[in-house]
Amino acid sequence: MRKISLICLLFVGLAANAKEDLGDFYVMQPREHDKLFFILPIEMSEVSKKERNAEFDITHITSAPTSTVNISIYAKQNLHADSIVFSNRERRIAVADFKTFFIEKEKQIWKHRYSCAVSFADLCGLYKEASPWELTVYHQSGRLVYRQSPSVWERARARMTEILYLIQLNSAPNDK
Repeated sequence: MRKISLICLLFVGLAANAKEDLGDFYVMQPREHDKLFFILPIEMSEVSKKERNAEFDITHITSAPTSTVNISIYAKQNLHADSIVFSNRERRIAVADFKTFFIEKEKQIWKHRYSCAVSFADLCGLYKEASPWELTVYHQSGRLVYRQSPSVWERARARMTEILYLIQLNSAPNDK
């Protein structure tokens, strides 16, 4: 009986430790008149599986209406991106005005780093829908489409919804 109790206690302890700490996914930095939130890199899979994954991170300053989204695309070829689109069933956010931070080749893989501004309201809207949103990068010879698998999306959506809500709470006009 004692062994069974000890094993049950061990499983309960492991389950409690398995719960994610929201603070592991973002950093908040107070500033003089607002706060800066940095959401750590999030990985997305390329749909056709012909290319490597992409990742993005988000920086939001609570006094600004837009968030900065930095995107890393890993590909077998050097891509010259024309536009970037974030979309789901409800909305489509096309970004033609983006910055290329750098393009570099390491071994056989090209890394492309882009940055763009996205309305914070639109960013929140991408996480309201139950189906995963897509990141599409249009380039000179076609497009690459990235999204998270449904199981990863469910966890990521729940986490991002909480983080975006925290940002909204900290963006209150009487923020002190």
